[in-house]
Amino acid sequence: MKLYFRKRDHGAFAFRLDVENRQRRLEMIHIATINGTDIRPQQGCPPTQAEIQEIEEWIAGQTGHRPDCEAEQAINEINLLAHWIANEAGDDEILAFSDPMLLAMHDLRQVIVQRLAEVGAPRASGTE
Repeated sequence: MKLYFRKRDHGAFAFRLDVENRQRRLEMIHIATINGTDIRPQQGCPPTQAEIQEIEEWIAGQTGHRPDCEAEQAINEINLLAHWIANEAGDDEILAFSDPMLLAMHDLRQVIVQRLAEVGAPRASGTE
């Protein structure tokens, strides 16, 4: 299994990526919360030993790391935005910004898929 890390201030959330489900859709299963170097397993769906090792390697790679391109900066901003929406945004803010955000993400996805098709790159599994 592959892991995805949603960065947030002073840490991240670690998700297990699952495409081997009935719908063959990409599912993100929250397995741990990372605060600095502290890894807190998610109750009910804790990480495996191999996943803990991957999380520790990710933490080590983040030490002193600064985004060095616009795409990496955008990924960080999207992660922070996802955290804000999930944990801090009020109902009025969600109602006010959901349509423009979803349209911008849809536009970005279309552009990425088009560019990948132009360069002949295979699509990621479970993203159809």
